[in-house]
Formats: sequence, structure tokens, C-alpha cells
Amino acid sequence: MAFGDLRSRKSVLWASLAFVLFLAVAVAISCSQGGGRLSAGLALPSAGRSGEVPPMGEVPPMGEVVVSRIPEAAVKPAWESSFSDAVLASTAASGDYVVANVTYKEGRRSVPGFQVLGRNGKVLWERRFSDNRYRYSRADSLAGGQFIGAVVLDYYDKGLFYLFDKDGRLLWTPRNVTGSITSLMSADGSRLALLDDSNHRLYVLTGAGEELASFSVSARVTLRFTDGGDDLFVLDGDKIHVVDRKGGSTQFQGSVAAPSDLQVSPDGRYVAVTTTDGVDYLNLFRGDGELGWKYPVDPGGTDKLVFSSDGRYLVLYDFGTRGGIAVFRVEDGAILWRSYFTPSEGRRGSVRSASIRPDTLEVEANYVESYRLGKQTVEEHYLVVFTRQGQAQWRVTLEANVDLDASSDGSVVAVTTNNSIQVDGSVTNRLFWYDLLALFNLKGGK
Repeated sequence: MAFGDLRSRKSVLWASLAFVLFLAVAVAISCSQGGGRLSAGLALPSAGRSGEVPPMGEVPPMGEVVVSRIPEAAVKPAWESSFSDAVLASTAASGDYVVANVTYKEGRRSVPGFQVLGRNGKVLWERRFSDNRYRYSRADSLAGGQFIGAVVLDYYDKGLFYLFDKDGRLLWTPRNVTGSITSLMSADGSRLALLDDSNHRLYVLTGAGEELASFSVSARVTLRFTDGGDDLFVLDGDKIHVVDRKGGSTQFQGSVAAPSDLQVSPDGRYVAVTTTDGVDYLNLFRGDGELGWKYPVDPGGTDKLVFSSDGRYLVLYDFGTRGGIAVFRVEDGAILWRSYFTPSEGRRGSVRSASIRPDTLEVEANYVESYRLGKQTVEEHYLVVFTRQGQAQWRVTLEANVDLDASSDGSVVAVTTNNSIQVDGSVTNRLFWYDLLALFNLKGGK
């Protein structure tokens, strides 16, 4: 039912609200033993695939996951590399390489730059920004790994944006920029978005560097391209705008209050938005803005989302106060499974990232348990993989206080640990490369 119809039929609205209230209370009571409030809410059901997931309305019980009870996978990093200063990684979505943002030593000078390392850990190519005026650079993999975008800034926060192909060829004359820049590119490489975080300005360009449009935005912006680059969805404060291929902007028809995250299915058919306006919700809209279904979600988390690469499944993660995770079938909102992590006493659990493999429906999550040790906050990181039925089948224990970035399917993970004090008192900065594909192939789908 479209939003216009809801406004024009007040009697229907009140009747629907009464029914929804009754349904919510009933389901909340039935789920009280599971510790969660993720339940069957407002939905527009359609026919499901027999035997694949529970039918609409059959909400699976809330699972409980204790990370120490999950079998440890016998896996070690495929390779590691050490650096003199802090390193920040950006993994290609394809898993073919990782960009390591580093600082080079040239005599007494520190020079910003980056290296591109292949699957075997060897440096494929690198770039140093040796001009004396530059103090900082940041490079990221774009468009599934086809390109690398890099910004370099001087001491006055003025600099340049570079676009390279994956082999290191500069594609067009560097663009003048000011301040911190966030870059995003459509999967086909046809369009590029540059968000000037300091000046709250969004620039939309072609892949060849031609500027199509620019917009003034707020301090809180989320950007999502459809795969073909036809639409750029911009979550700007409490509004969602859609920028078309020519640079024109329209407001998305789906109405939400206090949105916290936005994801668009690769084909642009669905838009998922989580909201935190008193009661948390997951809202699934069709591309034209019509509400498909929505679910109430336990509050207390960041309520993040990720679609599978085929757009058929949606993962909601880090909901509630203990790091909840759930998998939905997009077409009708049926829940495949849902679970909470149970952290050790005195610790807080959260899920920092997640991915889902469309072939086996395995979900990989970066689970973190944090606690205070004196004046320091310690974060213990784990990679946990769930089967299509929601069983936690294995984990990889990482070092504490690390950062990680994974390929889109989770089969490759780059982990960085900075300013780590060793037993001998030395300080190290390291990049670890995990190739987990063999584990997925061995366990997946069983």
C-alpha cells in the first residue's frame, strides 16, 4: 500500500495500527524466551521458495552464541608485512589485492603514500607523494577493485584527488580538493562521488572526471550507488535523495524518521533503511518508494545492513546491546535465522561488519568484545562464520585492538595492528592477509 493511500484512508490506517499493535504484543510475548524483539511486523508477503526458508510469519527462535564455544579454525595469515609507521588497509571487493596506506622515510622526512600488494604479499606498485608540502594521503579501492582513488593534502588541507586503474595508470588530471574527502564509485566505474567532509559538499562526476553536479549536504551523509551507476542514493540527515545519471536530484518517496543506515540492492530494486526514532525499525522499500515490509528491532546497537551480491538476501547486524545478527529474504521479509552473541561477564559485544555469500548463504561477521583494563579499552576481535541455518560453525581469533577490511564475500580479510608493543619493548605496525576461501569451500552449505 502506497503512502498516498495511507494518508487518504484514515479509517483504514487506524484499523491497521490496531491490528499491528495486537500482533506486536502477541509476538513479543511469544519471543520473550528468546531475548529479542525482532518479530513479524508490517509486511506485504509474496510466495516463497519451498524448503529454502521458513514461510512468512514463522519467526525462528532467537539463537544465543558464545564465542568461546565456537570451534577455532586452524588458519594462519597467508602472509604479513611490517611497516615503520601506522598502516591502514583497503581491500579490493574482488579480493585480488589490498591497498596499504603507509608513511615512507626519506632521510629525515616522512612522505605519505601507499602500496598495492597482491594475493602473494608482493608489492605490485606503489605511489609516494614526495612534494614537501604534503602531510597526509589516503587511498582506497573503488568499483569492486577496478580503480584506486587517492587524496593527498598539505598543511592547509588543500590538495589533489587522483584516480588510478588497478595497475597504477593515472586516468585523468588530478582534481583540486579541500579537506577530507570520501570517495565512492559505481561498480561499473561510470560514475564517481566525492564527498567533501570538511565543507559539506557532494560532487558527482563521470568516470572520466567530468563534473555532473554538486550539492550542499549536512554533516551526516551516507552514499550508495546502484551497480550500473544509474542512481546515487544520498542519505542526508533525515532525507533520502536520488541523483540520476545526468546529475538531477529528486527526493526518494519512501518516508522514514531518524534513519541510521541505508543500503541499496545492487540492481536498485530495493532500498533498506534502519531507523532509530524511539523504536528501531528495519524498513524495506521498493525502488519506487513503496514500503514492502518493516520489522521492529531491539534498540541499543548501530543497526547496520548489507545485501547479498545478488540482492536476494539482507543481513541486519549489530542490533540490540549484545551484537545481534539476522538474515532476511528480501522479496517477502521472511527471516532465515537470528542470533545474539553472549559476551563474557563485564564485556560488551558488537558486530562491526558482516558479509553474506550468495552461493552458500554463509555469513561472516567481525564480532568484537570490548572491556576496560585500567585506563585502556581493550577490543578482542573474532571472525565468525554462520551456516545458512544460523549455526556458528567456526571462528578465527585475531589480535586485540586491530582494524580489518574484507572482500565483498568475506573470503579475503586484511587485518592491521598498529603501535603494538612487543615483549622486547619494540613497537610494530603490521598487515596480515587471511585467505579464508578454502574454509568456505570445505564447510559451505553443509
